[in-house]
Amino acid sequence: MAKLGVEGVSSLPRDCLVLCYAFFGFAILINVVKDGLGNRWGRFVPLPMAMAIPFFLGPYFAIDMCVGSLVLFVWERLDAPRAEALQQQWLLV
Repeated sequence: MAKLGVEGVSSLPRDCLVLCYAFFGFAILINVVKDGLGNRWGRFVPLPMAMAIPFFLGPYFAIDMCVGSLVLFVWERLDAPRAEALQQQWLLV
C-alpha cells in the first residue's frame, strides 16, 4: 500500500487492476446470489468480506476461524438450543 501511495497505480504489476475489478465484480455477484437465495440456501454461501479477512490478518487467523466454525457446526448439531442461546447472547452484547 505504501508503494502504491508513493508511486501510484503505475507501480502495480501488469493486469493487477483487471484482477481487482474482476474480483470486485465477483464479490458483488456472490452478495446478490446470497440475498436472492433466501435463508434456506443463502446461509451456505460465504460472505466475501469474511473470506477476505484471513488474507489481511494472516494464516493463523484463518485456521482459528475454521476451527471455531467447525466447533460451532458440531455444537449446533449436538445441542441446538444452547448453541442458539449463546449466539443470541453474543448478538445482544
